[in-house]
Amino acid sequence: MEKSKKNKRKIIWKVIKKKLTPQYLLLLIILLVSNSFAWFIYSTQVSSNVQVHVKAWKVEFKNADTPIDQYVNVNITNAYPGMTDFSQTITAYNESEVEAGLSYTIMSVNLMGTQIKTVEGVNAEGGTLTGSEPTSAQLATQLANNYPFKINVAMTSDSLASGTGTGNFVISMTWAFDSGDDVADTNWGTQAYTYKQANPDAPSIAMVIKISITQKN
Repeated sequence: MEKSKKNKRKIIWKVIKKKLTPQYLLLLIILLVSNSFAWFIYSTQVSSNVQVHVKAWKVEFKNADTPIDQYVNVNITNAYPGMTDFSQTITAYNESEVEAGLSYTIMSVNLMGTQIKTVEGVNAEGGTLTGSEPTSAQLATQLANNYPFKINVAMTSDSLASGTGTGNFVISMTWAFDSGDDVADTNWGTQAYTYKQANPDAPSIAMVIKISITQKN
């Protein structure tokens, strides 16, 4: 019985030695180093201090004949996988005697050094469109779906009653420690860490949003 076990071990060891070529060893080392680097990035980021701002703005609409455009800067100080959820609220008040319409437009966003301007943002600045710019609606969809982190802008109502009507915009961001996409997690986790190290005083993510209130027909 013992001799049979020894023979099996010898056979297994021979198979391993045949399969364990230098190429396999090199691939194994690369995989181990890559996983260790990604884990180091995540561990370093999670141990950082995160400053989450929860603020509220008030946009008042008193004159029904004069549309209001209010530009709001939304800054997320430190973004990384496993961060504390971010939330920021903008409140609009209608104090006029008519019903008002409420809407928003994303003008631009800076994602850890990657600047994206919308069609509306470029037009507002009087710039020249290249054809690659997304619209505000397209960018909102991309921010909510195309990254390992999720940024959403939710509006409670697009209509404000006269006199006492209010409406809220809630800008939120979540970034799970593991989004399910290892490549995206590693790439954006690395970019978040590198950008913050090079720009410690700058927000990781900065958005410019235009809030518009107009008389409703």
